Amino acid sequence: MASTISREVASIRVLARGLVQGGEDAATRPVEVNGPLSLLKLLKDPDVNRAISYFATVARAIGRELDKPRPA
Repeated sequence: MASTISREVASIRVLARGLVQGGEDAATRPVEVNGPLSLLKLLKDPDVNRAISYFATVARAIGRELDKPRPA
């Protein structure tokens, strides 16, 4: 149980640091998206690709959790 909590806290820490850094970056050097092609070019950025993969994996896990029966 303790190691599960440690992993959960570590995951939240990663998200929080990314949000803080992203907020700072958006204020000083925002990523410009001028249309679908520039958005597609962002997929070549390893950081963007890694984040999208992370969030897609999280979305899949949330979907599985939502599909589980809930106690009445």
